[in-house]
Amino acid sequence: MKINAFFIIGAILIVGGGIALVRWQGNVLPASKYAETTPLGKTSQKNLGNSSSSDLNSGDKNAPPSVSAKLLASGLKTPVRPVWQGVVEYRQGKKDRPIQEEVVAGLSFCASADLNREAAVAEKSRSGVTAQTAALDSKVHAQSQMCARLSDADYELRSEILSGWAKDGDLEAMVAFYTAGPLGKWGTSTGPQTLEHPRVKEWQGQAVSWLNVAAQQGQIGALLLLSDVYGNKPVPERPNAVFSDLYDPTLSYAYAHAWHYLAGRDESKRQALLKSNFLNGAESGLSEEQRKLGRAESKKIIESLNGK
Repeated sequence: MKINAFFIIGAILIVGGGIALVRWQGNVLPASKYAETTPLGKTSQKNLGNSSSSDLNSGDKNAPPSVSAKLLASGLKTPVRPVWQGVVEYRQGKKDRPIQEEVVAGLSFCASADLNREAAVAEKSRSGVTAQTAALDSKVHAQSQMCARLSDADYELRSEILSGWAKDGDLEAMVAFYTAGPLGKWGTSTGPQTLEHPRVKEWQGQAVSWLNVAAQQGQIGALLLLSDVYGNKPVPERPNAVFSDLYDPTLSYAYAHAWHYLAGRDESKRQALLKSNFLNGAESGLSEEQRKLGRAESKKIIESLNGK
């Protein structure tokens, strides 16, 4: 996926076709099986029921979470100890909710730190050493102290735990499973993130399925992410990129249009402008016929969410 800037409107995360950093009950498609998914406007709501979870739930899964999955996966929660220590305890069998939360929060923090490091390198290559790049270097160094000794396999625990929570009906975890990225982390350092990688293909199918469930359960922000999913145009320099086989600009516009309609009117002028700019971007390059089809599909999506 492309890396783009993101911003927040109220509680809605906007991702302009790229990585979401921060950027919701029952049984959903098992993560161990890839399933073809159907857009919301073209299918009825799947029945949701109880699920039997994996060994993730050796702790008390009925205990109320102390921190939301959205916050834990945002990368904004600073670890209280080196992240590898929680990872080791988890791998040794301590899998109660507090350890799961610590591991997800810590790995999310370190995934964000990796992106900061890449940004620091890019900035220095453009402008050399400046006060700004020095400050960014200092931040990256401080973060690296908490993120030492982690491997790519450790980051996969992030997806594993979020998947367990999602199976238990946590709608925020369903969305966070997408934002965490394939193999638990966006970026080239996690290996070949293309659809030729079987587990990346599996992750893609599950991520889209859970975004649909989350949207059906009232998480309007999931519509925005679905617009992003279907808006990833295949490019020759990145063959078989994640979501590229789902590219459908008309459907992407439909989800953006539905989100724009459902996000509400109680907003500041700046928020209204940001929303309008996002919708304009989604319809850019579409023919009038495609826009007409997109608006018709948007109506179906809205009706399905309203239970009409």
